[in-house]
Amino acid sequence: AITYRRLHDIHAEWGTAGLDYQLMYDDESYRVDAGTAASATAVIVPGRHLGLPVTAIADQAFSGSTSLVEITLPEGLVEIGYRAFYQCTSLTSVILHEGLQTVAYGVFYGCVALTEIDLPATLTIISDTMFAYSGLTHATVPASVTEIGQAAFRNCTNLLSVELPDGLLMIWDDAFAYCAALAQ
Repeated sequence: AITYRRLHDIHAEWGTAGLDYQLMYDDESYRVDAGTAASATAVIVPGRHLGLPVTAIADQAFSGSTSLVEITLPEGLVEIGYRAFYQCTSLTSVILHEGLQTVAYGVFYGCVALTEIDLPATLTIISDTMFAYSGLTHATVPASVTEIGQAAFRNCTNLLSVELPDGLLMIWDDAFAYCAALAQ
């Protein structure tokens, strides 16, 4: 007989109904897309699907999901595709875990309700337009980051302060353009 624990090991955490899973090219992990969960207010992305880890959020996965308020991402996630949460204007809560390596361009672009986010120490680049037009009020860039992309924080009109690491090597054009409230 299959015990609950064994079943749990096979399917791991149960995520929000309606998520769409795509087997990655290596056949060893999954990428997730919003599927029919795009209209949910809260989404939980599981750490595993059918016994394999969920390691990526697809490009434009939740783009334009204006009802999305919070998303729980799994530990073990290593990549978030471009514009994954683009214009999620109600998004207030997202947790990025250590181990996340790649956050593509425009991921939180236009997330006006997102006022704070903790970035993991495993990121090395703040990508182009990553937080442009978002509601961030403060940003602490981890010591691991060596580059801040073009227009990364562009038009974050509520951004009051940014803490930059000593090892930062490059800040691209317009990274903080039109951040009128930025004082330090």
